[in-house]
Amino acid sequence: MLTAVLGLALGCLAQDARQAQGQALLDEIRNALEVKPTTAPAAACTLSEVKTGAHRAHGTKPFDYNRSLALRNPQITYNLKYWMNTGTAAGEDPLAIEGSSGLGMDRPSGANWYSNNFFEFEYGGKPILKTALATFEVLSADGPTASARVAWDTPAATVTLNVELEGAGDFLRLQCTVTAKGAPEDVTIGFRAYPGHTAAPRARRAATCRRELTAPQKLTLGADEATVLLFDEFDPATSCALSFATASVRDGTLDLGEYGVTLSFRFPAAPVVKTGAFKLWDLDGVTLNTAMTRVLGNAEQGK
Repeated sequence: MLTAVLGLALGCLAQDARQAQGQALLDEIRNALEVKPTTAPAAACTLSEVKTGAHRAHGTKPFDYNRSLALRNPQITYNLKYWMNTGTAAGEDPLAIEGSSGLGMDRPSGANWYSNNFFEFEYGGKPILKTALATFEVLSADGPTASARVAWDTPAATVTLNVELEGAGDFLRLQCTVTAKGAPEDVTIGFRAYPGHTAAPRARRAATCRRELTAPQKLTLGADEATVLLFDEFDPATSCALSFATASVRDGTLDLGEYGVTLSFRFPAAPVVKTGAFKLWDLDGVTLNTAMTRVLGNAEQGK
């Protein structure tokens, strides 16, 4: 009798154990199949305070005026560096030392898009931003997309440049609006680069979806060349690229120099000129084959 009772008890325990194991397996399967909410990568934007001090480079005025605008996400940081030479510490009597705007990009690579002045601008053939002090405003400090605005107020026109970085993106998106104050003029926007590095030796190259180009040459981009990759044969793991919206551009040109490279886009005169989006990549540490696949393989997205 005792043996029978013990056997029955052991059997019940074994059945309970099997049921517990089965329930645990079902819970594991249910957890694996359950769709869990995901959090999208976040981007952030920060703006430094203005820094002024005695001028120490090759400008003609006594003070430097500096400000930095950083846009970052988990995979990349872009830093726009604003550098002007001014007559006073308060920023009066400003003059861009390098280029026509004073707005450069010194991260992520420090090469590629020119750190002292990557953003070029002319209005009616004149560099009206060269003697205007920009103001900066963070529009979205963090979230799925971080964004900011750079603005210039000149006697001829107001110019605003909106800059965005998505939480999962690897490129900056820029859009420019120009509002005339008098008779409208043509607008020319340029982006200057030193692909890979600045020191010799150099062998500048450019690639579009249909051709590869060697320096030096200056040419008009075709309607199907909305994305351009810039690189140097001596530094193929650091390149940069630009994609533009072709519909709003009168013409786009590539000045592929043996040292500096400039992509320029001309827009017809109008009371308000609103460009399409420009996408800028700084592909620091990315192999050339990967860079070509990434930006030229998605060239249609730039249209």
